[in-house]
Amino acid sequence: MPGKSNNVTRLLVVMLALAATACAQHTVPPALQPLIQEIDKAASEWARQPNAASFAVGITTKDGLVWSKAYGYADIGQKTPATVDSVYRIGSITKQFTAIMLLQLVRDGKVHLSDPAEKYFPEVNQVTGRYTNAPPITLIQLATHTAGLSREPEPIEPYVTGPVAEWEKSVIAALPHVKYIYEPGTHFSYSNIGYAILGVALSRAAKQPFTAYVKEKILLPLGMTHSDF
Repeated sequence: MPGKSNNVTRLLVVMLALAATACAQHTVPPALQPLIQEIDKAASEWARQPNAASFAVGITTKDGLVWSKAYGYADIGQKTPATVDSVYRIGSITKQFTAIMLLQLVRDGKVHLSDPAEKYFPEVNQVTGRYTNAPPITLIQLATHTAGLSREPEPIEPYVTGPVAEWEKSVIAALPHVKYIYEPGTHFSYSNIGYAILGVALSRAAKQPFTAYVKEKILLPLGMTHSDF
């Protein structure tokens, strides 16, 4: 957002409407009106860009949601406007919930950050190219992208479709197509499959399916009733 204030940029970054409509909208404080006008102008200009799809912007205070507005089309082909109730994929933001699950399980004494992933998910040893004499990868290495794993399995296509209920089977099937590209603990290397492995390991440790745990222990306590897998 070149030329816009830092406040506008920060607020537009937080535009994923994960649970914006889960609570009633409060009255807009008069002091926020100039900022809202600036955000609205910037967002309207952004939505008119040729490659823009749709997004929602919200402002919250300590009292809750005070303003929200949607921009663009939920269906570009049909020219269907987006609303503040439109549901969006959050993609890699899902990793934050996996990390919260890790911290909760550490808090509850069910895992340790230094635990090897294979303690809970021995299938991880199907990953290829393990460095000779290297110790097993740990939960904290998976969480911090320092496990040395490739970003995705190759090819990726067979493992990114199918019902949610089968996602763990997809992860296991992908493991022989994942490889080490660095020795664990030596480099930062962003890995989507690494977080999938972490999710499976944590679900095994929790003795509860990953999707059920996240909904019960994270989404619902936060009031995120409009978020789901």
